[in-house]
Amino acid sequence: MAEDVVTLLVESPVGTPQVAGVLVVSQVAGTALRRALAMTRWTLRSARPIGELTSGPRRVQGFVGLAAEQGERAALLTSPVSGRPCLAYELELSADGRRCYTERQTLPCVLRDGSGELELPMSAAELVIERVETWRGVLESAPPPGLSPEFCQKLVAAKNAFVERERLAANAAIDLTVKRIGIGDVLHVTGEVIQGGQSVTLISGRPVCVSDRPFSEVAKSEGLFAVGGVAFALFIVGVVVAVATAILGRTRTP
Repeated sequence: MAEDVVTLLVESPVGTPQVAGVLVVSQVAGTALRRALAMTRWTLRSARPIGELTSGPRRVQGFVGLAAEQGERAALLTSPVSGRPCLAYELELSADGRRCYTERQTLPCVLRDGSGELELPMSAAELVIERVETWRGVLESAPPPGLSPEFCQKLVAAKNAFVERERLAANAAIDLTVKRIGIGDVLHVTGEVIQGGQSVTLISGRPVCVSDRPFSEVAKSEGLFAVGGVAFALFIVGVVVAVATAILGRTRTP
């Protein structure tokens, strides 16, 4: 009986999308759970002032700013969505709800807390940023205000290539999401620190996480999301199995 149900789920045109959906939800929930566990481990370490850091895994917080060598008059980046100045941003372009292009731009940044400063490897860090800018519309005729003509053409080309490759509708909904980090934002940072003389740096190539929320809050929200995702996946599995069992029962009725 169990084998018959599985066969029906896999071969049925109704069951297959649900099974695929369960797999996707489970994967996303698993990722959220792993992140929640990682954040929980970091929260067990007390945050230290930058000036008191020693080598090892560390957690710090402070205000982000331009590195000193950039100078006070250095040109800042601007958000492709709002046009607001920033030190770093990560853009995601989606077509019909599916990610088709990402790009990150960053200036040399440091974290300061009054006791010292720490260089931030923004280009390679994991950004867990809650404050995001979003936009939905038609890039070709009404792009967001912060998007330059050159960048707009680049995104249009990426969108068109994705739509053609995935055989989506030409009028598929287009969304832009931007994680933006501005001067003076309070950031929470984790990573492997190495001390050399009077300076401390984050080791290149080791995982670095940058968040605009305390890691305890990130761990809680990611954990709740993971639990909800697993519960939803189990609910869908139960419904699909129940439907498949009922169909199988009717087909066997003389």
